[in-house]
Amino acid sequence: IAIENARLFRETTESLERQTATAEILKVIASSPDDVQPVFDAIAGNAKRLLGGFSTMVARIVDDSLHLVALTPTTPEGDAALRASFPWRVDEFGVGDRIRNGEMVQIADAWSQDDLPEMMRAVARRRGWRSAVFCPLQRDGGAIGMISVTRSEPGRFSPHEVQLLQTFADQAVIANQNVRLFDGTR
Repeated sequence: IAIENARLFRETTESLERQTATAEILKVIASSPDDVQPVFDAIAGNAKRLLGGFSTMVARIVDDSLHLVALTPTTPEGDAALRASFPWRVDEFGVGDRIRNGEMVQIADAWSQDDLPEMMRAVARRRGWRSAVFCPLQRDGGAIGMISVTRSEPGRFSPHEVQLLQTFADQAVIANQNVRLFDGTR
């Protein structure tokens, strides 16, 4: 009974954290109708925290290139390496074509995975991450960007964590669309 109670308490606490993070992002969306940057920053921070990540980044697709719009810091050198790697052509990003096609992509170990471009593996080493999940931001059947969460140890993210990241991606798309509509009516 004690083990079951502890499990139920942990699940309830995790659910409350997810709901709180989602509500926080919705508040940021409501308070920033003409600026999507605070939303991207809030999503990056909450995704890192709730998925137990080492780092998080958000990128937009503009003219078939990924442009970094938000990140959670690691080290000055790692952050500089990430910033210097952008913009990055979607088709050269390693997982970019899969993101463009709306696929969630997981990398179990970037340091040893031979099918990744060397530049991506080098950024992973300099930033200090081994595993990652990349989630597309999709609107009208096409990708407009992505969110990624990394971890310093190799491994995969759970289906529950992937679903939570998809929720954050959906919120980013809503915020982006709201800003577009707001600018259009202005």
